[in-house]
This record gives sequence, C-alpha cells and structure tokens, in this order.
Amino acid sequence: MRAQALRYEIRDIQVPQKIKDAMDQQAEAERRKRAHVLDSEAEQLSDINIAEGRKRAQVLASEADYQERVNRARGDAEAVVLLADATAASIKKVTRLPPPVYFFLPQGLAAPALSGQHPSWGGC
Repeated sequence: MRAQALRYEIRDIQVPQKIKDAMDQQAEAERRKRAHVLDSEAEQLSDINIAEGRKRAQVLASEADYQERVNRARGDAEAVVLLADATAASIKKVTRLPPPVYFFLPQGLAAPALSGQHPSWGGC
C-alpha cells in the first residue's frame, strides 16, 4: 500500500521585498482603478439625473402651457355661448312685443314730424 498526501501545508513563506513592493503597487493600482470607475459611474448617474430632471421640468412646463391654452379656449367658448344665449333671449323679447300701431292720416294731410315741419317751428 502506498501513502498518499491528502493535504499540504505551507508555512512561513518569506517573499523578497521587491516582490512585496510589486504586489503592493499592483493592489494600489487596482484600488485606484476601482475608485476611478466608481467616480466615473457616479458622475454619469449625476448627469443622467440632471438631464432627467430638466426633461421632466420641460414636460411639466409644456403640460401647464397646454392646460392653460385649453382653459382659455374653454372660457372663450363659454363666453361665445353666453353671448349667443343673451342675443337669443333679446330677440325673443323683441318678437314678443305687441305689434306697432300705425295711424293712417286722411289723404292730403301729412304728419308734421314726417314732413320736416312742425306748426310751432314757425316755418323753418
């Protein structure tokens, strides 16, 4: 029967200082790279949020302008309807008045007010 090693244990490794320095530099470079990526992503999200805020503000301003124009148009339409109703009511009142009374003068007599002369005017 042969003996098999199931586990190896390495203890107390002495790494040369140059390799330690290189590993530290590599780790520092990785940290700086991650920090730079995170800063870049944060700046990108900030720009996106600002752009979306401006877009939303523009949409809201446009909707407010639209609503204002709709309200003004509805008000103008209501004013036209009210004016038309008032005009129709006036016409109905006028048509309900009794017919005018006409006086017919005998032949040869002219109404003084119609002829332009009145007895009190002294023949002007």
